[in-house]
Amino acid sequence: TLLLLPPNLQSDYHERVCHNKEKAQIERTQMVEAAKKNGETLLMKLLPPEVVSVLKDDRQRDIPSVIGERCEKVTILFCDMVGFTKFSRDLDPLQLMTFLRAIYYTFSAVLADNMYTVEFIGHGLLAVAGCPNQYKSDHHASQAINCGLQLIEAVKKLSEDIKITIQIRVGIHT
Repeated sequence: TLLLLPPNLQSDYHERVCHNKEKAQIERTQMVEAAKKNGETLLMKLLPPEVVSVLKDDRQRDIPSVIGERCEKVTILFCDMVGFTKFSRDLDPLQLMTFLRAIYYTFSAVLADNMYTVEFIGHGLLAVAGCPNQYKSDHHASQAINCGLQLIEAVKKLSEDIKITIQIRVGIHT
């Protein structure tokens, strides 16, 4: 576009355009930094710290690292609620979310120091004893068994507290 303006107006116009471009660039940079920080926070909540550090290091390399380690001595625990589908049909969405939050909190409190929570799957739980590093132990099987028994007791107590019959199944493989 050709603008025919006196030199002083052209200079003012050019300065405003440059200022607006710089301002937009600064705003975009701030948005990217905020998104990056949010992404790192989310990763720290979802993954073990060792994996997050490998992911951060990979951003600076051309060849990605293999993220995984072989753990020979581990025990897997799976836990789910008996009759959840039927149970959930009778609750409105807010009641269901409140109930699931209470179950997740109960599960997390029991497992916190002894097992790594791999995933909450709807009304179920998958956890591992013996890895990653902070959970390594030669007593992984007994830790999983103790956690399974504690889960059963904690859910019984929750069931009494909220006056809803809840039963869980716990499976363990070592």
